[in-house]
Formats: sequence, structure tokens, C-alpha cells
Amino acid sequence: YIAGGSETTASAMSWLLSNFCLHPEIQQRARREADSLEELSVDSIHSMPFIEACALESVRLKPSAPISFTKALVDCEVAGKPIEAGTRLIFPIGQMMRESYEDGDKFMWVTGPMAIAMMAAHVFTMMVTRGDTIVFQRLNSNPMVRPERWLTPSGDSIDEEKRLELIAFGFGPRQCPG
Repeated sequence: YIAGGSETTASAMSWLLSNFCLHPEIQQRARREADSLEELSVDSIHSMPFIEACALESVRLKPSAPISFTKALVDCEVAGKPIEAGTRLIFPIGQMMRESYEDGDKFMWVTGPMAIAMMAAHVFTMMVTRGDTIVFQRLNSNPMVRPERWLTPSGDSIDEEKRLELIAFGFGPRQCPG
């Protein structure tokens, strides 16, 4: 499966600006951060962790490619239903990334061949469509805009472990190379 787009950057920037307009308190904090720098440049983005977190949060809430395709690597069971190896799977990653938990905002993400099935069993209901294609649907979602989720506890940099939880560009061998 190959998917591509030509407006992904424009879409991401549009949603970032939309979030700034809808959340003036976030816009004001971002502006204070930008104003605190002596010079704005491409290299200074790493000196603006809150603005970078705002961009990550916008992509989390409104990814340019809101679905992803993959195949089950092994026979497994999700929510009591068998999934055969080779079954096409469709994930609404735009909805998946809106999940939040009472103990914080950790996305239930695991690695390895059973990752997709394990994660789906915890977070999604399953709907079978067209024979061998399975679509995972969200049970609920939380579209709360909270850029701070991407920052370290001190707030002075991006938490790189949390950045790995951003699946807006897919996951595994079919992750967006660009």
C-alpha cells in the first residue's frame, strides 16, 4: 500500500494556525516564546519547544493522512475475533491519536509482530467489512488541545519518548519516508 500527498505541509500549517485562532491562550504563550528570542531563524525552532509542541499537537489532532493501511503479520485474535495473517487492516490514526487516559496521555503503543492486535484489543472495537478487510474504530476520543503533553516536565524541551508516540506519519515499514 502506498499513499502520498502534495498538500501535507500546507494542511499541517493550516491546522496549527486554526488551533492558535481557536485557543488564544496557546497563541499568546507561543508568541511570548517567539518574542523572547533575539533572532528568528529556521535553526531557532529548537529554542522554541512550546511552538514545536503546538505543531506536534496540531498534527496529532488533525493528521494530513488520517488513515493507515497494513497487513496482519501473524494469526491472532482481537476482541474475541480471529484475524488471519495477511488480513488487510485499516487504522484511523487520526482518531487513535486523540485517545487519552486517566493516568496521563500515554498512547497504548507496543512493538513487535503482535503490536497492532494488542493495541487494538485495548483501545478499539472491531468492525469487519468486505470479507478480509478489518477496520478498527475508536470507542471514544478526546480532542482536547494540550501542547504541553509533548514537553518534558521542565517544559524546556520536547520529550523525545513522547514524540515517538506520534503516529501521524504511519508506523512500521510503511511509515512515511518524507
